[in-house]
Amino acid sequence: MESSSKPPMIRNLAVDIQADPVLGPDISYGPEGTVLCFPTRDDRFGRITFEKLDALRMCRGEYDPYKRAGQFSWVSIVENSPWLIDRYDYESRHYNNAYEFCGDVDEMLRDFSHYFFSFHDEFVEAIAAGIWIEAADEPFSEQRVVGDHPLLPLPENCIAERIQVGELICQVRQSTQPSEQLLSNARLCSQPLLQFALELDGEADVSWRLNLRQRNGKPISQLVSFLGRIEAEFDGIACLDDVRSHVEKWMQGVCERRRALGK
Repeated sequence: MESSSKPPMIRNLAVDIQADPVLGPDISYGPEGTVLCFPTRDDRFGRITFEKLDALRMCRGEYDPYKRAGQFSWVSIVENSPWLIDRYDYESRHYNNAYEFCGDVDEMLRDFSHYFFSFHDEFVEAIAAGIWIEAADEPFSEQRVVGDHPLLPLPENCIAERIQVGELICQVRQSTQPSEQLLSNARLCSQPLLQFALELDGEADVSWRLNLRQRNGKPISQLVSFLGRIEAEFDGIACLDDVRSHVEKWMQGVCERRRALGK
């Protein structure tokens, strides 16, 4: 793919949490993911987690490497990013249909962004599908993500109903966040609308998800299967009736495979 002829431009991304203007961040790597920890302006502890992190780099410097549109914000997105195009070209050339199990490498062009975080005399850049910024009164425990983080499975106390196909029962877990909050949070990363967990062998693990995200400033809902493939996409906030047939078809396939295995 050819690079855009437009120059890269930093576009501000408004967030409620503000990083300390003097103290810098720490990057932590671990089996549960990569996180960016930083002190906040109000003497709390901040953390950034990433949705589908692809690449990360930290550089010294007090001057922006790209032209900035509008007023300063410590969290920004680099539009017309040559780095994002380079990463897409690399993944497409070497992995293509084997990309991230789902084989849809073009999602990097549709839904990934080049994020730019400004700190005192240094900046951090990341290629990812989304970010989540949170703050707490105590330091975060390494990379562990807990609580109501939007990238975690919804708890069982969020079960709205159960779907039965053959001998299989699937929990339908529904977010309790109001629509206005979900739409606002979807500016940063995917937000759970519905999650589907089959009740098998005494366990119920989330397999499919209906997520809300923003693309080019507009909300879209994506039904995502276990390996990350987008099975269906809808404008705005979708509901169970929109995806029920897809979920029941998946459940029917599971039923047939289990019968073939004698289960």
